[in-house]
Amino acid sequence: MDTNVLVYSGFPFEQLDEQHASIIAQIDLLISEPFDVTQAVSAPLFGSANQRATGLTERGEELWRKAEADWRDRRGRVDFVQEADGSIWIAGVPGPGDLERLGNRLRGAGAVVFTSAGRLGDTV
Repeated sequence: MDTNVLVYSGFPFEQLDEQHASIIAQIDLLISEPFDVTQAVSAPLFGSANQRATGLTERGEELWRKAEADWRDRRGRVDFVQEADGSIWIAGVPGPGDLERLGNRLRGAGAVVFTSAGRLGDTV
């Protein structure tokens, strides 16, 4: 297979490996542990600092090395992408509270602000 397989799981690696070894064998890079909103992002691809990256293949190890290098080069910043209809999307992982602060400033300027789930009606 010539596809990178990256899996996010809210479960500890050890539990997944014990209970789902045949599936784990198909994964290149696993981001494990539950998301914790109280822990700031500390590494690329993480939602929170308590999460772990486990490279399960050479390809997975290389994916992780590249992600870390890109993260260092970008210093954890996010990109803003404006669509033709004027909507703006954030690509990257903002720090704790960043989206709330941004949403407040944009609303203060008269903008209507939604999360990606906003397409289903949720707002920030």
